[in-house]
Amino acid sequence: MAKNFKQDTDKQSLLTQLRIAGYQIPLPLQLSLTEDTVLICHQILRLVPKKRIVCKGSYAGKTVLIKLFIHKKRAKIHWKREYAGATLLQKKHILTPRILLATQTKEDIYVLVFPFIEGNNIATLWQTAKNKQREQLLFKMLNVLVSHHKAGIVHQDLHYANFLQAEDGNIYTLDGEEAIYKKKLSSKKAFSNLALLLAQSFTVDRDMSEKLLKQYQKKMPEKQITCAHFWHIVYAHQQQRIVEYKKKIQRTCTEVQYERKKNQQYWYRREWESPFLMQFMSHPESTLRQAKTQLLKKGNTCTVFKLTTETGQEWVVKRYNPKGKGYELLHKGQISRAKRSWIYAHILHFMGISTPKPIALMEHTPQWGQQCNYFISSYIPGVSAWEYFCQEGISSEQQKIAEHFLLLFATLYQYKISHGDMKGSNFLCYQGDIYLLDLDAMQQHRLSRNLDKRWTKDTQRFLRNWQKKACYTPWLTFFSKHL
Repeated sequence: MAKNFKQDTDKQSLLTQLRIAGYQIPLPLQLSLTEDTVLICHQILRLVPKKRIVCKGSYAGKTVLIKLFIHKKRAKIHWKREYAGATLLQKKHILTPRILLATQTKEDIYVLVFPFIEGNNIATLWQTAKNKQREQLLFKMLNVLVSHHKAGIVHQDLHYANFLQAEDGNIYTLDGEEAIYKKKLSSKKAFSNLALLLAQSFTVDRDMSEKLLKQYQKKMPEKQITCAHFWHIVYAHQQQRIVEYKKKIQRTCTEVQYERKKNQQYWYRREWESPFLMQFMSHPESTLRQAKTQLLKKGNTCTVFKLTTETGQEWVVKRYNPKGKGYELLHKGQISRAKRSWIYAHILHFMGISTPKPIALMEHTPQWGQQCNYFISSYIPGVSAWEYFCQEGISSEQQKIAEHFLLLFATLYQYKISHGDMKGSNFLCYQGDIYLLDLDAMQQHRLSRNLDKRWTKDTQRFLRNWQKKACYTPWLTFFSKHL
């Protein structure tokens, strides 16, 4: 594949090929600096089609990190900003990879080369870290942020992937393009920047933010703010991140591929892309007939299947059955139930709330009361809350799950999210966790009064789960007391 890519350079420049290649960049990719000097990209680390390629490669016999800027109009601007930001960080004695090379290749591609530092970014470490470990990571990043602010630097993209913990434990600041210098850093800007760091994770609650704020103010005593005001800023950043992410997963991006045809559109997550998934998107009903499936639910509004792929993966396919042309005209302009499931499955994962992983969504446009929509998610082999809590005695594991329910509800309420159908079968208990199902009625409310109305219905429906059998009596008492 790389050979074919290179052979075409007589007809089309390498730069043009990189722009039109999208996510299909062939490797190894060789770039000429001089007649005798080349850069070679061996592994893509980050890719923004038509804009930027970040890869692990080799230069002058060393393993390096290579950034290629390929935007048609703004490549040079971004290259200059990245160079200026990295230089600024280094000048201000902020630990960051030093620039080994800043140049333009013979193929007119703007390039920055850095030493490749072995380690893991904080985003990767965060995924597997326990609560105490996460707290330690937060304090490490806080110390780095304090060094930024003391130097008058504001980093405008504090995603945890922009912090690298090297093998020696040191934390490096990455993505210099987002670093700007303020001769006099105001308290308002400093606290907004700190809040942005904490808002990167929804597991950072009010108590943790207060603890980190106090530590920050010890190191920066000239900066003062009340804990309540600071939490308000953190919360505003979190809500803004939800808004931006909601838009992101409805278009083609690093995570999602979006395709539109004459009468249908579909989205799928890139990590699930396979010939089988593409076959399903083209012929959903015939695929359901031919594949190994198990009917999980058959209703008027939707039919749910467990589907086993050719490679043994287990999916849940939720087919939203048409309700007729009249219903569709009445609800014209509203997002479909299938799309609502797709959006909120992503939002819940984004917030750290367990729900089956979204795989794909297919909609017919227009539906005209005839066609079905499909939402595909991963299969979770858990048991319903009804089954889990109807056991003899009360175990410590059941008590933990019950307390987990309270934390889940508190988080949903805090971010103004209502579920719409809190029956026991919509909660799966699996490996000490709770998975939230059936998201097609979920909403995030702008106004508190709308939330309170919906939340009252949600809690009332949830409590009715525990009124059916005698085995639920202690749980009815527990949830009635705490909700």
